[in-house]
Amino acid sequence: MNATLQTMRAIPELGTALQSYRPQNTDNANRLAVALRDMFSGMDRTTDGFIPLSFLAVSRLATHDESR
Repeated sequence: MNATLQTMRAIPELGTALQSYRPQNTDNANRLAVALRDMFSGMDRTTDGFIPLSFLAVSRLATHDESR
């Protein structure tokens, strides 16, 4: 997961789109996009290691909900 998130973070267009993203509802895809935006924002604020707990929780929830 780390390599995938680092690769996604390196895409400037994705970062720009996420910064301006305002979801219209709270379905799993929107929650995941907001969690990704917040995680990237948190990573930008530190040079220390960053544990993406919120993103991980939202992604697990979305995966769990989709498997039903």
